[in-house]
Amino acid sequence: MVTIAFKVFYDGSLFNGFTGNTGSIEYYLRRAIRRFVKDFTLSKASRTDPGGVSAVGNVVSIQFSDGHKLTPGMLNSRLPHGLRVWAWAEVNDEFNAKIAVSRTYIYVMPWLYEDVDLMKGAAELFVGVHDLSNFQVKERGVCRPQ
Repeated sequence: MVTIAFKVFYDGSLFNGFTGNTGSIEYYLRRAIRRFVKDFTLSKASRTDPGGVSAVGNVVSIQFSDGHKLTPGMLNSRLPHGLRVWAWAEVNDEFNAKIAVSRTYIYVMPWLYEDVDLMKGAAELFVGVHDLSNFQVKERGVCRPQ
């Protein structure tokens, strides 16, 4: 088996969220991968909801049988405007994009005359390391690192 981790970026305003139905980022990724590899498993680091949420470094991993080749250029040739694979690495077969040591999120939006000082004060509440495990969906059979 071969497992490759890919970093993807996308303009969320062009898609219907990351996961789910036709028009989602995952739909287009799977469709592009199937052009080159018929049997594969895809895992994703995180998903974004519909409503214009974008990403610059979301990680997906694809596991498939040896003997196939899959590169960012191959996938990008089959992906729609606004969705691109920009980095990749071959990883071991136990790699799962969903299980990460850390994640960094940056939220950006246009300035609409908000009270910036008030917003900076509120943002200070989020500085540091936090246990957000209560906000995740638990998967059966997935062992989480301690």
